[in-house]
Amino acid sequence: MPTGVDLVSTESLPEKFDWRNIDGRSFVVPDVNQHIPQYCGSCWIHGTVSQLNDRIKILRNARWPDVMLARQTLLNCVPGENNTAPPGCYGGDAELIYHYMSHTKVPDETCNTWKAKNHECTPINICSNCKDPPGYLDKVAKGEDVSGYDFTSGCRALTGFIGYGVSDFGSVKGEINMMKEIYARGPISCTIGANGLMTGYDANAVQHEGVFVQSDRPPTDHLIEVVGWGETTSGLKYWVIRNSWGTYWGEAGWFRLRRGVNQNSIEEGCTWAVPTFDDLKLELQGKVLGDFYIGMHKIKPLDPPLKYNEEADEAFTFKRDASALLAERASTAAPSVTLALACAACLTLFGMLAFAAGVRRGSRLAEPQLPTTLLG
Repeated sequence: MPTGVDLVSTESLPEKFDWRNIDGRSFVVPDVNQHIPQYCGSCWIHGTVSQLNDRIKILRNARWPDVMLARQTLLNCVPGENNTAPPGCYGGDAELIYHYMSHTKVPDETCNTWKAKNHECTPINICSNCKDPPGYLDKVAKGEDVSGYDFTSGCRALTGFIGYGVSDFGSVKGEINMMKEIYARGPISCTIGANGLMTGYDANAVQHEGVFVQSDRPPTDHLIEVVGWGETTSGLKYWVIRNSWGTYWGEAGWFRLRRGVNQNSIEEGCTWAVPTFDDLKLELQGKVLGDFYIGMHKIKPLDPPLKYNEEADEAFTFKRDASALLAERASTAAPSVTLALACAACLTLFGMLAFAAGVRRGSRLAEPQLPTTLLG
């Protein structure tokens, strides 16, 4: 499958680009906070999942519904190196998630909300739903006290859920190659040394036109999502980055970091993945439907279905084939939005071909290897 490095010429890269604002449209999902309801060293989950969520949105041309993968399920179930116990809140890396999702589908957040705590990887801790306890509604109707009920007693595992996977993944490093991958196919996940960011970001950034600048090179210990780049009025280049510490931090949860000098080691350990969402397509086509107690199941197809345009999903609404796109990479005048979205169309096409052929890389990432413990 061609990567952004293959699809985009250096000359066609725009001066600034941001998936949060493509001609006034946002291709990113909402922000979260990994440290609520308690501290959890899970940036490796958050920095990876935000990339996958946004790439799903990009591949679907920002159409309803937005998808946010179940972070808690990944925390519970993604094994450590050499198939050891899930590292959970004690730190891991993006590659562990890619390997897991290349053979196991993961539900979205509505199946398993974030608890910031390690749980066993059992069916009820993958996807579940809870009904009211026996007799609860009768007591409510009579105005009787229900505070003594065990409201977890009606919780059951759901095995029928909309699942999401990964068909391909890899690594990228270096300023220009990172820009090409982001521009062509979507955000990437990168390791950084976060020392100074948590408590000193705002004081530092206001001195540099909103960009965090430092000369120290702290060890890598955090994973973030990079969605674009830009340049200040004075010419200071920066990356546009999503963090996972809540919107109260930074610029509504985001920040800008100096670009082109490998500051905080951001330009040496990045990864990407190609998400799959075949189960979602089946639901939007009206071929499956969900039940409160049993979850998703096959039905006689609905007519009309919910909101689905199969041609749009397959071709991403841009009527350009992969060969035309590859030829276009030599052009220096391609409009930024058109080329970026057309590259995403190419990603969809190659992804479908690889998935249909049973191609799942599942191999170790090319050097540089990510550190095995990313906490955040």
